[in-house]
Amino acid sequence: MINRVASAIAFSFVLALLHFYFYVNATIPEKNNENSAVKVITLDSNEDVHLSAKLLADLYGIKYEPKEVIPEDDNESAPAIIYLDQAKVFVRTISSINGIYLALLVYDTDTGSERATLRVGDKVLGYTLIDISATSLSFTDGSKELHFNIFKNK
Repeated sequence: MINRVASAIAFSFVLALLHFYFYVNATIPEKNNENSAVKVITLDSNEDVHLSAKLLADLYGIKYEPKEVIPEDDNESAPAIIYLDQAKVFVRTISSINGIYLALLVYDTDTGSERATLRVGDKVLGYTLIDISATSLSFTDGSKELHFNIFKNK
């Protein structure tokens, strides 16, 4: 009876080993097989590795086509241009810091290009900034008011 029990245990053990071998063999893909989830890359030990879009695409088997970015005509990063009388003024940005709006303006003078960071009440080129929001600026020279819608609401 002991021989039968020992034989049954040995048979069960061999069966479990065979099952384990076939299970592991079926779940580990072959190197660089088309259907494999694992890709193996061999690099020289002194080769400098930089990850690039092309390398990653090759690694994951994805078709890679670089795209050329062509800027659109209404590029939002381009500064808005306003005119204060005959002066051409570029509005680079309008920012809000703790609820206070600031406008960064660039304009040409006789001595070169000037930059001005304005808040309500500041003067530039004879005009006073009377109102500023995320998308607009308003100026006055005492006799007339100029209102400019600069950027699109997002």
